[in-house]
Amino acid sequence: MNRVADPSSRTGHNAFGICHRIGPKTTISGVPYAQPMSGAALVATAGLPGIQLNPASSLASLSVTMPPNASDGETFYISTTQVVTALTVSAAAGQTLIGGGPFVLEANGVVRWIYRAANSTWYPN
Repeated sequence: MNRVADPSSRTGHNAFGICHRIGPKTTISGVPYAQPMSGAALVATAGLPGIQLNPASSLASLSVTMPPNASDGETFYISTTQVVTALTVSAAAGQTLIGGGPFVLEANGVVRWIYRAANSTWYPN
């Protein structure tokens, strides 16, 4: 399993040696798996297809920023094994996102968006 490094450390590596920035925001790079704590902020990197959340328990809040430099027709998903009571999803700089919340994402739930390059907008899919 790939995990974001222990949030108590300043930097860390997952099982494959991929380094993640640890702090108020965590960048998920190439590994769509995270075990965030409530209040965390995840920032997706370009080309990431989505993020699979596997928190230890329900999360009161979580924020996710969509990947930058998206291509027309690109999709992005967020799935979770636990309830996220207030999930807020934001567009990357220069983009617009429809339906970013905050909203409840139920346990074993999935939300997905598709990107339209003509107007730089993510739409619910």
